[in-house]
Amino acid sequence: MSFKSPAMTVSAIQELLTRIGAATSGKKVDLTCRLRETLNRSRFPPRRNNAPTRILSIDMGIKNLAFCVADIHPFHGANASKPVTMQIEAWRRLDVAEEVDFYHTDMSNSEESEDLYTPAALSRTAHTLLTKILLPYNPDIVLIERQRWRSAGGAAVLQWTVRVNTLEGMLWAVLATHRHAQAQATGTSGPPAQREIFGVFSVDPKRVGNFWVGHEARAKAGGQKKGKDADDAPAAVPDIAPSATVSKPLPRSKAEKQAKIRVLRSWLTATPTPSIPHVGASSIALYFSPQTEATRDALCSTSGSNGRRKKTGGVGEMADLKKLDDVTDCLLQAAAWVAWERERLEIVGGMERVTEEESGSLEESVKMSLSKAETKAKAKETPQKPGKKSTGATAEEGQAKKTTTTKKPRKKTPP
Repeated sequence: MSFKSPAMTVSAIQELLTRIGAATSGKKVDLTCRLRETLNRSRFPPRRNNAPTRILSIDMGIKNLAFCVADIHPFHGANASKPVTMQIEAWRRLDVAEEVDFYHTDMSNSEESEDLYTPAALSRTAHTLLTKILLPYNPDIVLIERQRWRSAGGAAVLQWTVRVNTLEGMLWAVLATHRHAQAQATGTSGPPAQREIFGVFSVDPKRVGNFWVGHEARAKAGGQKKGKDADDAPAAVPDIAPSATVSKPLPRSKAEKQAKIRVLRSWLTATPTPSIPHVGASSIALYFSPQTEATRDALCSTSGSNGRRKKTGGVGEMADLKKLDDVTDCLLQAAAWVAWERERLEIVGGMERVTEEESGSLEESVKMSLSKAETKAKAKETPQKPGKKSTGATAEEGQAKKTTTTKKPRKKTPP
């Protein structure tokens, strides 16, 4: 008699989708199809001779654009238990306008150069940024942080948001043109897996945040009401500095920024963080080139330029938080991309082991090989059904009462 595993709940499927960096919204049938498709699609291109894969991760901005370049050594299902090696070759934050101004000296006297945010000026900026600064690193994968038009559910669209989103669209246009020209020059076409051309991917920052600090952010904001204003509800999270005290509860967006900085800082300083993400720091081994030491030291430092600890709640601290947040986001984005692929390989490997032992569908293999996610989802507190009062007894106690209760014998009717 074959054992039939119970049906997976929506929470368990969403937990798996979070582990592999996929969207978690939709009906159960859509989530199941998305899980199947994501598990069958690799995030890394095939490599020859075990060469490392180079990732260029970009955190969008104009005044504060941050990027990192990481070489990822090959990893697959056989060595999934070993830490993945990430060699950080470049990691910095830059002012795009100032950075590309060096290459636009011939346009310094024109009237158009006075406004840096016209379509003509931004198009030159995007082209120069990619061709002169970013693409010379020869990446295999380009990750671009996806921007949103509205913040905190507001109806207004800020002017600065329009500028950054315009630059984002122009970066995509330049990259698409460059990839098309490269494909024509090499005489190849088809999907990225079949040709030696870098791939470009948009990364939702919400998925990165939920992956690394989602549980911590939800725990800190446990008293917040759900809805479109949940992101701006106050969350009592301690400051970046361990000895600092919080005078006011922070909005959840700022609390999440600080949580991500703490996670990355714990990796760099070998100090464990209170909440462990889905993939711990021990699963990714970070190595830094000498060119990245300045950014690393700035992130690990908790003191100001004069050596004294910064005061909390000031404007300078928020500006410093913004600078740290940019460089943190671009590295965590690259690390999440690696961790999602590692998780995918781990899940697929578990499915293959289960399938070898007994045949079954994809859903049955996922159910049996990933009971950890199912148990984790069921462990969450479930609300009581309306109209029924809780008796205070656990499920085990109720089962025990049911098994110990003896049936009363029926009275025999006289013939």
